[in-house]
Amino acid sequence: MPKEQPKTTSIHFSSSSDDWPTPAEFFGRLAEEFGGFTLDVCADAKNHKAENWYGLDHPDPARRNALFCDWVADAGGGNIWMNPPYGDPMAYFMRKAVQSAAAGATVVTLVPARTDTQWFHTSTFESDVPWELRFVKARLKFGDARNSAPFPSAVIVFGPGAKPCGLSAMPAVAPAFDGQMDLFDPAA
Repeated sequence: MPKEQPKTTSIHFSSSSDDWPTPAEFFGRLAEEFGGFTLDVCADAKNHKAENWYGLDHPDPARRNALFCDWVADAGGGNIWMNPPYGDPMAYFMRKAVQSAAAGATVVTLVPARTDTQWFHTSTFESDVPWELRFVKARLKFGDARNSAPFPSAVIVFGPGAKPCGLSAMPAVAPAFDGQMDLFDPAA
């Protein structure tokens, strides 16, 4: 009798929601390390991590679309927190985080560790702003979830609060060998 194959569920590959509320204890450690956050750019009325926030249900219509707001001005010189929607808008939010860091802000982000995506490489390895990458050692439990997330997470810090980390990226397919042994040189 053939062995029955385990059933794969779609939860391993996607989610019915892009909303992954930041775990309070995890956020608390980052807030302590960075001296707090004056702006939460991806929040809602029940789940904002700073008094100053943007979200689709914000009472002020001008603060409902973070991508059209001035993060640096609204942070007032303080640190910015971002746990963006984990779907298609991710690239836009990461681009805005990099732009805000280029304007002098420290932006601390909690993102899925999707190192195979364009937004990941564009915002880190291909960026001109200082950045720091921290992989979270275990899977986080978001919001009121009973189980851990079906994906690994990372914290990416952009701007003056980032500590240099010396990482590099390499292509999945190596370029043709030219006789030089610099294929894995981060400076190449």
